[in-house]
Amino acid sequence: MDIRPGRARLTYSAVMIKPNIPLPIIDLNEDDATCAAAIDLACREIGFFAITGHGVAAEATEEITLAALQFFTLPTVVKSRLRVTGANQPYGWAYPDHERLAATRGEQTPPDLKETYAIGSIDRREADQTIDQIFARAPNFWPEQWPEFRYSFETYYRAMSILADRLMGLCAISLGLPKDYFCPFIDRHISALRTSYYPALSGLPIVGQNRAGAHTDFGTLTILARPEGGHSKDDGLQVVTRAGAWIDVPHVPGGLVINIGDLMARWTNDRWVSTLHRVTQKDDINRPRLSIAFFHQPNWAAEITCLPTCLGSNELPKYAPITSGTYLMSKYQESTKDST
Repeated sequence: MDIRPGRARLTYSAVMIKPNIPLPIIDLNEDDATCAAAIDLACREIGFFAITGHGVAAEATEEITLAALQFFTLPTVVKSRLRVTGANQPYGWAYPDHERLAATRGEQTPPDLKETYAIGSIDRREADQTIDQIFARAPNFWPEQWPEFRYSFETYYRAMSILADRLMGLCAISLGLPKDYFCPFIDRHISALRTSYYPALSGLPIVGQNRAGAHTDFGTLTILARPEGGHSKDDGLQVVTRAGAWIDVPHVPGGLVINIGDLMARWTNDRWVSTLHRVTQKDDINRPRLSIAFFHQPNWAAEITCLPTCLGSNELPKYAPITSGTYLMSKYQESTKDST
């Protein structure tokens, strides 16, 4: 089966899509060619899909969910000891009002209605003290005397790294490339794992305010868990369609949601879509919610330039080459430039 870009449109096999769910569901237990074909179609059409058969242990998700929920209920004075400290320290606890994701698209909105805790790479092999490397290899901040918390986050980070490697291999096949094509670009990836807590509100949001403002993600792909234990079954996650309509992203029991980021869109010359999405405030404002996102980001110095299989004979690259780290840092600083 020829699944290279530019060939005939593919359709999903019956086992990969469910009635009344406006989101492709891909079972990774299928063979690589079948999964790759489904990924290609999903990424062309909407840039979002769900996966099952991903191999991530339920216990790993349950443990990080419990740890995160316990952390976010700690007193502010305790969480503040782990506070994100500035433009070159992106990891730790980010207090409410810290982030405006819509600002990455040039929109001025009220702060997002959430607080977060994030970690970066758990493999610190470099000690370069340039500004770039300070950002890329910023230290992780851990709660004192709580080893189980650190263990749950590091365990989940490793599981996501393995899954991301697998997905990037399938993406390569989808794009008519060798399965290991992306390996040199991601073998020292600078991915972040972030838990976002959307607390119960005492009143309605102000005009223009969302749980998370409309944005696209920055890297290659995002792996999102919406644990039911975190009260996130209907968490307000929405994605915009090619027709410009906002639709809810449904909950898939046991599944993970994948979306394509800006760098993957640039790699594919926009053949694949880095889709605008947001988290809105649903009617039940008194209900808190939790999400767990792994933002896969290529190596700091990886150069992102149009892939040869994504450029037709009469086409030109839409984007100039850019390095992964330069793009990440610029977008992060845009989203937090008004915070204090």
